[in-house]
Amino acid sequence: MDPNSIDSLVTNLDHQLEQSVALRKLAYAAVVADHKGEFLRAGYIAAMLFYRGLQTHEAVEILVRQKLVEDARVLVRVLVEHAVNCAYMLVVADALLL
Repeated sequence: MDPNSIDSLVTNLDHQLEQSVALRKLAYAAVVADHKGEFLRAGYIAAMLFYRGLQTHEAVEILVRQKLVEDARVLVRVLVEHAVNCAYMLVVADALLL
């Protein structure tokens, strides 16, 4: 199987882990980069939640590599909660500011 194929991303755990490291490095670079301009409080909170999500994702990857699947599932739930909180904050906070 070609390691760069779409099927490989779906079925090959090693390839998925390699790709997740590369994507997380890109995301970390975006979060810690110098940003020009003013942000609203909601933007700073969203960035913090995103950064926490990156750290949780890295912890999930470590657990998966150690074959601790149940512990990884718990952290995946935490990731989903981060996403829900961030989406809620961005939608509701922006609506309250209007």
